[in-house]
Amino acid sequence: MLDQMFTAENFRRIYDAENRKGIDLATRYFPTLNPFTLAVRDKVQDIRDLRKIEATMAADDFEAQLLALKAALATLKAAKSSAVDSLMDDISQRVLKSSFKIKLSQKTGPKGKPVFCIDAEPETFFVIKQLQRNIHRIYGVKQANRHDLVCQLRDMLGSKFPFELVRTDISSFYESIDRKRLIEKLDRDQLLSPASKKYIKQVLDSYGAISSTPTGVPRGVGISAYLAELYLRPVDKAIRTIPGVVLYCRFVDDIVAVFARPPAGESLGSFKDRIISIFGDNGLTHNTAKTSEFILADLNPKDFEYLGYRFILIDSQLKIEPSASKVEKYRARMNAAFDAYWQMRPISPRGAYRGLVGRIKFLTGNTRLSNSKSHAVTGIYYNNSIATDLSNLEQLDRELRVLIKALKSSSLQRQLKKLKFITGFEQRRYHNFSTRELQMIVRAWKHG
Repeated sequence: MLDQMFTAENFRRIYDAENRKGIDLATRYFPTLNPFTLAVRDKVQDIRDLRKIEATMAADDFEAQLLALKAALATLKAAKSSAVDSLMDDISQRVLKSSFKIKLSQKTGPKGKPVFCIDAEPETFFVIKQLQRNIHRIYGVKQANRHDLVCQLRDMLGSKFPFELVRTDISSFYESIDRKRLIEKLDRDQLLSPASKKYIKQVLDSYGAISSTPTGVPRGVGISAYLAELYLRPVDKAIRTIPGVVLYCRFVDDIVAVFARPPAGESLGSFKDRIISIFGDNGLTHNTAKTSEFILADLNPKDFEYLGYRFILIDSQLKIEPSASKVEKYRARMNAAFDAYWQMRPISPRGAYRGLVGRIKFLTGNTRLSNSKSHAVTGIYYNNSIATDLSNLEQLDRELRVLIKALKSSSLQRQLKKLKFITGFEQRRYHNFSTRELQMIVRAWKHG
């Protein structure tokens, strides 16, 4: 049976897992660990310095000093690990107190949507993370892979079979989830521990008190994505059992379903209407502006957007380009980068120069995320890898040239003229950025 308990041992697993992802919890929550971290860092540097002068030393002397430094490093790491264990024990004791309760606060997020946050206390962070682990492990809940979904859809659209396609999404999905129905399911299943259900109810109750609504789960709180996936399982199951379904793609609330209508027998009616009816059975509604139904075999041009791409079918020929919203995001960030340059130039010309070059490199190229130990990559190619029509990127390059031409520094112009959206995509051009550089780059793009 899965250990669902909110113990020091489980919190230590969470601490180590977050550390492996490159998330520095020590700096965020535990300043008392800083001396341990610095001592380990200094000892690692001592070992590096010793290796640099290895060629100038007698082999025996080098080995002896290296062994001594490694032993000292192991001692320092053990001391830090013991300090972390002590902190995790303190947190678990605070969580056990009857006074501990999860409370949310509300902020305004992108596009003016309300986003909810947990408090800044470490015990709340670790409880939420343990809840996520419990739900994920017990129910097998996880989000679909965006890239896999769009590749499956591309391959299906590229066939010549007379499929029918429904594109839709759920209107105000997080805000529409029936909390009562969700809690009843958790209670009925009897899979989560009483403590897990207690903390989930605290999160939902706090959200209800702030939002003053009987439905919904809080955007921005870690467990909401897991609860939302769990809530949609009956929807997924019902759509997958519609006769004729050959592909069902859902990422959060964005849905595409492809059907092969049987040639004879029962009249199935509109597949779109059947999906909308399934939404209604689960207390959900569809977004009419993003809902459409196509017969792929007819000769009428058709297009729709899904997960950052625009799929266009003309005369049975498939063309894929970055979605309009994604292109507009690149454009807004590009303009914001130049605005930041002109604002900073009178104050710090060198800082403005470096900032603009860094931001345009980031926009037009690709990079490995420096805080990701999974070597995750992002950028103009990796975020648009199945695109076949790059005319939107060519337009961005034309707009970039106009902005570069307005600059007064010829050396800055020369630097920036080397950077193009098309080149970054076609040549998969990479740029390396430190964590500090990435923080500087994104500073100009709040909510963008």
